Amino acid sequence: MKVVGIDLGSREVKIAVMEDMKLLKKLKVSTVSFYRDYCPYDRKILVDLKKLG
Repeated sequence: MKVVGIDLGSREVKIAVMEDMKLLKKLKVSTVSFYRDYCPYDRKILVDLKKLG
């Protein structure tokens, strides 16, 4: 099972993707880029987990 951890900061968003206790991906992006690139908006903010890995 994959697990995603997201730390939403005011300037940066830090993301970690793990599977079976192994780190698969670490990502750090600006908060503005995170919402623009990973979060479609349809009256509420959703995170597109497929784009995160």
